[in-house]
Amino acid sequence: MSNYQIGEVFGYVSSGINTILFIPQVYHSFYATNLDSINYLYLGLEITGSLISISYGYFINEIPIIISNSSILICILIILFLKNKKKNNVEGYIEIVPWLFY
Repeated sequence: MSNYQIGEVFGYVSSGINTILFIPQVYHSFYATNLDSINYLYLGLEITGSLISISYGYFINEIPIIISNSSILICILIILFLKNKKKNNVEGYIEIVPWLFY
């Protein structure tokens, strides 16, 4: 096995782990009544980092990077939606502005 192939295996294993990494938090967020402990700054930085990593994976043509960061982005967006929905208690209203204030 060449070093490139070993790197590919590690990339796909990492992608698989990152894909399931946030699923327990999303599951917990569905059933929790209060999500105030999840910081908007954390969510914003995670979204920014995932978008940058997806772009990076696209430009270097690395599928594992794109897959893992896309799944992370989807999970973080779900958590953000749930946090706003439970905070405001209004159907469909999403407040994204106060990233730095919580």
